[in-house]
Amino acid sequence: NDALHLKPFLEEVNMTTKLSLLLAAILVVGLTTGARAGYLENPDYPLSAVEKLYAELAKLSPADRQKALIAGAKKEAKVEFIQTLGGSLGRNNTKVFKKAYPFIKVSETNQGTNYAMERIVAEERAGKHITDVLGGDLTEAAQPIELGYLARYPTPATDAVLPQYRGFLDKHNRWIVYSWLEKGMSYNRDLISEADAPKQWEDLCNPKYKGMFSVEPSRNRILIFLEKLMGRKKMEEFIKCMSENKPIIMRGATVRINLMLAGDHAIQGENSFYQGMTHVKKKGRDKSPFMMVLSAPLAGQPSCCVINRNANNPHTAGLLCDN
Repeated sequence: NDALHLKPFLEEVNMTTKLSLLLAAILVVGLTTGARAGYLENPDYPLSAVEKLYAELAKLSPADRQKALIAGAKKEAKVEFIQTLGGSLGRNNTKVFKKAYPFIKVSETNQGTNYAMERIVAEERAGKHITDVLGGDLTEAAQPIELGYLARYPTPATDAVLPQYRGFLDKHNRWIVYSWLEKGMSYNRDLISEADAPKQWEDLCNPKYKGMFSVEPSRNRILIFLEKLMGRKKMEEFIKCMSENKPIIMRGATVRINLMLAGDHAIQGENSFYQGMTHVKKKGRDKSPFMMVLSAPLAGQPSCCVINRNANNPHTAGLLCDN
């Protein structure tokens, strides 16, 4: 994913960095809602009309399948899409799709992943099949998966997923993984020196950082990461002591990191490194204050595309996920 600017990121990562990638199976099973026990592991509900279409398309060669998807999309000519990628990253993602298929009208709503997944659940529970396709953090998709609202969509597009990331795939084809983001701690070196910067997540409990760091409101992805890293009891103790250290709680990864870079506060708890590295790439290493805490484990966050199993525009939804 070019947007991640991984080349400069990897150049700064040394061999002692501990990278904690949580596989999709761990991420999702850890979020079981209990609504319909077993659907996460075994979606044994009957195929919907949309899924029957996808099963038939899967029998075609990749070239013929693509032709059939495009022919169907030309008839549908529209798609209801919830875009969960923020800012220019999301706009450019949709722009690429529109350029490839100018005959499709994209009705796009931009929401955070948790709100997007909640929305499709609300729509389907009400029997209103509005949203065709949406994307976002796999960690937030547990409820619609558990409730059986997502289409099983076998696609050759997943053949492009590199071997080291194939653990993120679903054997039932209910999500299409397209990228991953690294989430970790970072700091503004103009406000805090490398020697004084935190080295591990537990350091955010240190009174010397009181009121100096920002975090997102609690999200599934970070809670699962911390539980995997520390164990349940230590995770709960960490959250309690960190909350007593008066963190700045703010939603919006881009806003938070821009505020840190502008000198509003010194430390980021759980944020995407690619946004900071974009600043480094733009300003230069010597002029950017962004620094990563590479001594602490990172959380790998997979992003996925999912389709409503009752989508009104299934051909177009398939094209969007394949894109």
